[in-house]
Amino acid sequence: MSHWYDKNGKLFDTDLRTARKEGYVPSVTEIIHTFENSYGLDLYKARQMFFASLTLPRPEGITDEEYFELVKKDSEEHSERAKQFGTELHGVITDILNDCHWAQTPGNLKIKKAYEVVEWIRQNKDSVIVDFKTQETKDGKFKQPYDSWLFQLCGYYLAHQFCRKQGAEVNFAIDYYGGTIDYFELQGTPIKLINIMISSNEDIPVKIYEWKPDKIQLGIKVFEQMIALYRTLKRLPDCIKST
Repeated sequence: MSHWYDKNGKLFDTDLRTARKEGYVPSVTEIIHTFENSYGLDLYKARQMFFASLTLPRPEGITDEEYFELVKKDSEEHSERAKQFGTELHGVITDILNDCHWAQTPGNLKIKKAYEVVEWIRQNKDSVIVDFKTQETKDGKFKQPYDSWLFQLCGYYLAHQFCRKQGAEVNFAIDYYGGTIDYFELQGTPIKLINIMISSNEDIPVKIYEWKPDKIQLGIKVFEQMIALYRTLKRLPDCIKST
């Protein structure tokens, strides 16, 4: 199952066969994940497996294969908790931006970080396309942004003129793909492409990462090639027309 959009920008979690039948277009992330170098993600998973093996007690009498499965399950549960943190954080940010009330509960890292993001957005005076990224940090340091983050923002940039609204959680669909922009604000040119990096495990300030123009030009070229190759590989029919 993966993310697909209809011509009105409505999101569906479905398979390729159904998407072909209904005339849906793939999401930006679906296209990117098909081609991206997943070294960073693979390394993260390997690290989680390693750390789980160090801390998870081994019951007596089980085989190496059985212990491996226990370690794998523990690692996957850790990854799922990290993913859930990111999903919930996105929801809190969107709620606050839409004027829903959230109390800043002392010690609640998720709500505190959400307000930091919202504060930056409210102070922003530029045209921006923003994607929020949560990650585990160590000693107060973030990892370097991945190229896939750039490609994602470039996909949004290429389609921004088809967005029917601005603000948080902006859905769109064009001829070849669709997506959901975490935050979009248009106040003229140029449009800045920004990742807001948020630690999921340390109480450190969020990091604002603005992509440079030369990187953006490269990212646009790469994403355009991804679109063409993806449609060929998946044998997608004629593209839908946005309305």
